[in-house]
Amino acid sequence: MLKCINMSKFQDETTQNYVPHFVEDNFGSYNVMTGRTIMPTTFTLAQITPEFFANQKFVQHLFMNLNADVVQPETYKRPNDKTIRVNFNFGYGWKPTLMVEISTLKQEQLQDIASVTGNKKYERGLLIERTRIDKSKSDAVVKFKAFLMLKEDANLDLIMFMVLDKTS
Repeated sequence: MLKCINMSKFQDETTQNYVPHFVEDNFGSYNVMTGRTIMPTTFTLAQITPEFFANQKFVQHLFMNLNADVVQPETYKRPNDKTIRVNFNFGYGWKPTLMVEISTLKQEQLQDIASVTGNKKYERGLLIERTRIDKSKSDAVVKFKAFLMLKEDANLDLIMFMVLDKTS
């Protein structure tokens, strides 16, 4: 699991994205939430791209039945077309904003995730990792990683890891 949580598009995630790199010794002091959903899809391999899943209209449609709004790029400094920012309203005063950058996983990373999930093979995968506009700020979410994987049977496998500070 640690290998998946530490995957990043950043060469040095600690200095470039201001999130820790975990090792067994320091990992026990955090709460980890995990989730996994497998769903049938009509997406083709060609559609599984960072730009498609960071498309403003697609993400707004994806969250249309949730209390979520995609932040329009002109209201913040969108670093690239692989980044998306969404405001959620979960009620009880909890209104988090999540900004993620999406990148394509390399073949060896697909194999690492397959070994964790017990699947034989993934054809394509995307890494969705939280980032911030102001990387100097911190909150209770220490690290967020999600993997959107396409299997050869045309099912999407969404695997999420959220590392929370124990104080939250």
